[in-house]
Amino acid sequence: MNAVELRSIHKSFKQNKVLSSIDLDVMNGGITAIAGPNGAGKTTTLKIISGYYYFDGSCSLFGDVTPVTPNNKGMDNIFYVPEEKGLPGGQKVSTFFSNSSLLYSKHKIDHAKLGAMLKHLGLDKKLNSPIKEISMGMRSSLYLLLALSSSAKLLVLDEPMTGLDPFIRSRMITLMKEFVLDGNKAIIYSSHILEEIEEAADRIVILNNGQSIYSGTIDELKDRYSEAVIEKPAMNPSVYNLPGVVFVREENGLYHLFVENKLWKGLSSSKQYPLRLREIFINLIEKSMISQGEANEFNQSS
Repeated sequence: MNAVELRSIHKSFKQNKVLSSIDLDVMNGGITAIAGPNGAGKTTTLKIISGYYYFDGSCSLFGDVTPVTPNNKGMDNIFYVPEEKGLPGGQKVSTFFSNSSLLYSKHKIDHAKLGAMLKHLGLDKKLNSPIKEISMGMRSSLYLLLALSSSAKLLVLDEPMTGLDPFIRSRMITLMKEFVLDGNKAIIYSSHILEEIEEAADRIVILNNGQSIYSGTIDELKDRYSEAVIEKPAMNPSVYNLPGVVFVREENGLYHLFVENKLWKGLSSSKQYPLRLREIFINLIEKSMISQGEANEFNQSS
């Protein structure tokens, strides 16, 4: 059973359509990342899962298709961390954690686990510091650690690792993986850092202009695409029409072909290279922007 299933999700604010036919799955025991340019619909998607917005379509949470709203029991399973953390700057860190049981009364906070994680990250030394005097990365850590020490079955995290240094980020990823290890919990989170997603998540949803251009495992995505490089012959546009070619970039007298492996037959003059998640993401977004631009031009002329 999936922790979350979204099917054909549409969302508009007045006349502004922000999501169009979004499908995604969040697996129990796994970490799903949402990536996309600014304004792609990441925060809106997370808020729909967390019950903050009405929407058109189907949202199933742990097999229950009843729409999640802030007033129903579905929220008891979710710990939502917003992008804007809004921490009380005048409070000490220790006071913030002491008050967490009141702030998040629907979730039991395991304070022993919280204390152990703070010590593991070296943040226990900041317990007596006012929140306004600690760094942005440390403030992000406070909310994320609170979520990881909660009784929630699903963590919905909007840019949870903003400002974290590489050391803390790496340890946070380890703690996130430990959270879902028993197979009964799940995490969905957004991030702009593709290298972080590649390390932390097993599934990814890529959004652009409110549309999903990929939803599945990261391994499947990396197996699907690669780069073929060939010398650029003079005045030869046929390379754009070769089977499996998704996108072409011309640079320094070479064609860099972003290809779908199952359709690409290769050329005797080409060399093929695997791609990192970041490179695949950039190519898919650029292809999507061109395709959506062409669609907009067609709609305007029709």
